[in-house]
Amino acid sequence: MDRHHVQRIISDNVCVLCRESPETHGHLFFECGYSRELWEVIASKVHLNIPNMNGIPLLMWAATNCTGKKRFDHLLSRHALSIATYFVWQERNRRVFQNQWKTSHTLTEEALHQLRTLLLQHTKPIPEWAMNEWNLQGAELGSSAVPVHLAHPYSGQEVSAQHDVPAQPVVQVRPTHPTTGQGDSSHQEEKSRPR
Repeated sequence: MDRHHVQRIISDNVCVLCRESPETHGHLFFECGYSRELWEVIASKVHLNIPNMNGIPLLMWAATNCTGKKRFDHLLSRHALSIATYFVWQERNRRVFQNQWKTSHTLTEEALHQLRTLLLQHTKPIPEWAMNEWNLQGAELGSSAVPVHLAHPYSGQEVSAQHDVPAQPVVQVRPTHPTTGQGDSSHQEEKSRPR
């Protein structure tokens, strides 16, 4: 963040999300009112009791208290922390590099949608409280998912996520002749022949 200030990508060192405090990692991700609203909604939705700490101590707490690989609540907490951090970072960069803004409410709704999408691709049993909280009753979990690719916030490598999308009818498009713009009749005949 300081590098962008030094390189004059941003003109001052004030947080681009709240415009109230210097932009540090601790402020941007945990102390900023914009980010805090996102954290509070997500923590409430995943039933995560975040201790009253910010920055590295909070991440260290999560690293030691949300480690169960088979515990659903730990998995959900790790996803929530990752997604909240990712969405805050993306919003910050959108404002700095594209001069575009989203309200914290909109960003929170998008982050919650991403969490729900991850739950829809979950292949193991989901506790009833989570099924109710995330409105997953009747959804086909882990089956009708379509991959969506996101860029990892640090490495830039693509990370695959899944979106639950209802099956769409297949639409067949006839190729057209490059000069006449007419449909290729041989292609039509091939399609119309019974098999």
